[in-house]
Parts: sequence; C-alpha cells; structure tokens
Amino acid sequence: MERFPSSRRLLFVAAALLGLVLVACGGGGGGGGTGPGPVPQTTPTIQSGSYTGSENIVTTYDGYPPSEGDPSVTPYPNTNVTYSLSESVQSTPGSSSVTASETVQEPNETLNETTTTDTTPIPNGAVTNVGETESSFADGEGDTQTVTYATPLVIDQSPETNGATWTNTAAKSSVETYTDGTTIDRTTNADGSYVETETDSNQDINDTATVNSDASGTWNAASGSAGFYSGYFSGFAWTAPSGGDVTFTATESAATGCGSSCTETLSVPAFFSTSPLQMWAYAGAIATGITYPGACSVPSSYGTSGNRVQSTQKVIDPLFGFTENTVIDAYTSTSAGLVCVQSTDTLDTYYDWNGDDYYFLYVSGNGEPFISTVTTTT
Repeated sequence: MERFPSSRRLLFVAAALLGLVLVACGGGGGGGGTGPGPVPQTTPTIQSGSYTGSENIVTTYDGYPPSEGDPSVTPYPNTNVTYSLSESVQSTPGSSSVTASETVQEPNETLNETTTTDTTPIPNGAVTNVGETESSFADGEGDTQTVTYATPLVIDQSPETNGATWTNTAAKSSVETYTDGTTIDRTTNADGSYVETETDSNQDINDTATVNSDASGTWNAASGSAGFYSGYFSGFAWTAPSGGDVTFTATESAATGCGSSCTETLSVPAFFSTSPLQMWAYAGAIATGITYPGACSVPSSYGTSGNRVQSTQKVIDPLFGFTENTVIDAYTSTSAGLVCVQSTDTLDTYYDWNGDDYYFLYVSGNGEPFISTVTTTT
C-alpha cells in the first residue's frame, strides 16, 4: 500500500497554491516578504512565504488490537494529541517548481519534511487552470515518495472565479523508497484500481498487489521470496462484493508441504458502498467573498475575507481495508496570496493484516472501523 498517508497532500496542495499566488501577485504569502526590486529578466526572483499553525490528531480504537486467542491483550487507549507546525515555501516566478519545508514539533521529537511540487498552466477559456504534474516528498529519515500524474491534477485556476468547479481522476504513478531498502511502486488507474509491487534489498519482501475496477483482486508473493506470515501463505485473492460480503481466499505456500492445493477462505462484510462503487473521487470548487475563519488568525492588513479554494478527495482501498476522506480549504487574499489552509483528514481502518488473530485477516466484528484517525490542521 502507499505507506505515506494521503494527508501528505495537505503539504502538496499548500505548496502548489502558494506558488501560484506568489507568481500571480508578485509578493510573499502570509508572513513572507516580497521579492527585491526590478531585476534583469535573466535573474529569477525568489518569492517566499512562511506559516505557523497546529495539527490535532484524534485516534479512536474499537477493540484493537484483537484479544481473540490471547486474553492478555489489552486494547489500545484512545489518543488526542496536538502538534505545532511551521512551514516555509519558496517559488521562483517563471518556474514550475515550488519547495515547501515543514517542521512538526511533537512532544518527544521534531520531524522535518520537504516537498517539491511542479505545476503547469492549462488554458481553459477565459481562465487558466493550475495543474500539478509531480510532487516529491522526503522526511528527515530519508524516506521518500514521488507522485507523477498521468494528466495534471487541477488544484486551482487563475483568476479565481466564484462558482468554478472541477474534478480529477486518480490516474498517477508513485514510487516510495525507505531507508531499510524497501521500494514500493504503484500505478493507479483513473477509477482508483491499481497495481503495486513491493520489494526490499534482501528480497524478504517481494509481492505484487492488483486491485481491479470491481474491487476484486489478488496479492501474491513472488517465487523465491519469503511470502506472507513467515512463509506460510504464498498469496491471497478476494472477490468483488456480492450480497454485502467479500470472500478472501488464502493459498498456502510450498513450504507447508501443501502448496496451492490447500487454501483457507474467509467471508467478511463489505465496508464500503457498492451503489455505486467509487474507489476514488476528487472535486474542487472556488467561492469568493468568504470571511476568513477565526482560527486562521489572518493579519488585519490582509483584510477579513477572500477566496476559498476547496478540494475534497475520497479513497476506498478494498485490499488494505480503509477509507480516507480529505477536505482542504485554502484561503487566498488578492494582496497577499495564500493566507491560510485548513484541512480535515479522516482515515477509517477495517482490516488488520498483522496476524493478530487466528485468521490471516482480522476484521471488525460490528461493521465499524476498529481504528479511526481524524487529523485536523490549520
């Protein structure tokens, strides 16, 4: 699965939006300075903005981890933590690249993350859409993610027009690398179906996951790799939802002495709606004359209202068993560009592939997510 959560898009979108308004307005974003005076066109002017804010993460556990088979297991307690954030962004007018550096101050550690976002103008009648073509993320530990869009992801327009709306498809490719040698490559189709391959330098992990457009799929270990659950299983397959249920089939590996002739099946309730089935959706909209939220603490010199660029993204993953809904509201000022970003990311997890139970897959018994995480950022 894509190990970096979709909430990383909060940084991607903020960086790309800031790049747009810095170039369009010729000045710095909230708290940032303007560029120097007139210079030769051959010398790019660096525009910058700086922001501070907070991130609140509320995690609710519903009987997780499971205690079946081990009565000594104690479910995790719910948590509610708030971190402070600071971010600096730089954009060069005439360049498609914007770089954002973010510091997250957690109670016991400080995280540093950097995102570079590339955008392109897309003529659209009297306006120009702003399309994101690629975003590259790296954290302080050296883990990275690069997302490239088959068709530029529309994130804004210039000038921003009241009532403007747009949609995007899920078509993209992503590559994740980790300091332990793991690489995850995923190609996602327009409807949210995908093929993903995971490998590591020692070949302990080497598998391919395929999610089809009807939400069925397979997850198989490559020949010669360690397989799943210490080599006990060589792969899994699951059906499209039928009658409200999904049936998983696990195939034992050759190491068990049984191999493909031995399988285990498990039917579980579908955790997502199939009327209609929509594994991925993205909608954008612009509203003008919106009063800035009080939580943004926008300086009075930037006025009390501006434009709101809202993006809504919904994801369903029928293999790894989660839904994620993300809403991002970006507020812009005609004089200062981007002055505030607020977001809410809700991640609900229904499947547990960690082998905590008698079964190869643990599913919440009451149809509710056993882990729900809500991240709110200003």
